Amino acid sequence: AGTGGDAPPSSACSGATSHGAVGAQPAAPTEEDVGSRAGVGSGNGGSGGSGGGLQRLLAGLREALRLKTEGNQLYAAGEYDGAIECYSAAMAADTGGMVLPLLLGNRAQAQLRAGRPVRALQDVEAARRLDAGSAKLLLRRAACRMAMGQGEEAEADY
Repeated sequence: AGTGGDAPPSSACSGATSHGAVGAQPAAPTEEDVGSRAGVGSGNGGSGGSGGGLQRLLAGLREALRLKTEGNQLYAAGEYDGAIECYSAAMAADTGGMVLPLLLGNRAQAQLRAGRPVRALQDVEAARRLDAGSAKLLLRRAACRMAMGQGEEAEADY
């Protein structure tokens, strides 16, 4: 029996679940996924007027932001795989997709630092589908392309 703080859990991220593991990274969601996660077009809006749906969305957002902060701390410490786990768990918690482009961009940067530019590029492209005007995402895409030896494509992004 451990003392609770001596050894880290099997996951570097306190909120990570099996779907947040680096080897089993969830696919980057599409715009349709985000719409369905938020209840758009599901016909269940205003169920009973209790605000339960809104409360669930806000609780998910709070948890996603907490996990994002944890991921940022791991990233700053150079623990990129742990950061990836946290960002993935945050994406799962953010049922409304409210900070999804930000989480995808952060996970992409951690993937890039962990030496996985193809996965990073997949996350950047998914984030850009949700936030096409982000200059930061363009720069991340350029960095991914440079890491993959695609200099001309990277230059077009810069």
